[in-house]
Amino acid sequence: CHNKIIYGDRLLDAPEGVDLYNYWHEPVKQLRTGGKLEADQIVLHESVSSTWSKTVNVLLRRHLGVHLLVRKDGTAIQTCDLGRRTVHAGRQNSRSVAVEAISDYYGHRAKSNQTVINAIWAHKKRYILPSSRMLDTIWKLVEWTTRHTGVPLAFPATEDGKFRWGRGEWKKPGIVAHHRSAHADGCFVEYYCQLRSFGHDHGTAWNLTVHAASQNKRLTDLPGVTNG
Repeated sequence: CHNKIIYGDRLLDAPEGVDLYNYWHEPVKQLRTGGKLEADQIVLHESVSSTWSKTVNVLLRRHLGVHLLVRKDGTAIQTCDLGRRTVHAGRQNSRSVAVEAISDYYGHRAKSNQTVINAIWAHKKRYILPSSRMLDTIWKLVEWTTRHTGVPLAFPATEDGKFRWGRGEWKKPGIVAHHRSAHADGCFVEYYCQLRSFGHDHGTAWNLTVHAASQNKRLTDLPGVTNG
């Protein structure tokens, strides 16, 4: 079951270059699911916890679920069938695949090897940059999901080449940060994924995302978008 994604009880090959373990593989646990999911959205979450096992334990305790988690080292963990609903984002539960970045998020939790930026868009205004390797894996999973499900490779919260760090359009199909409808997580990941969708390689997308997030603005440009 290593490097196989479960979708509608079928085993499909994970994206090339992604190290993935699904819930048929010990010690990964299967989280709570509901009825059939016909997704037209991907919701990007950040865990605000340090490890995937702590994240899973919190989700179990709260009777929540996410489909895919990505560790800081870039390893992916599948905890729900991509063809089944789970509880993770309120009104979006019945239409969305949930992807969770294992991220400490809050600046006061930073360790010596982590970078913290000032960010007016983040809760408590100090944000720990997530792992670069983790974001590369998340993009590969996002792109894979758009090819195998009904989710379009689109970012509905972006308007006229401008990226809004915070609340924004979340009702349309596509890829959205959890921040768009509630809480304050996922915007950094969304920005990075959008740059990858434009064709930027990992290194370029990472550097541009760090730069944009560090501007401490609520509205920034998206390199690669042609206006008009």
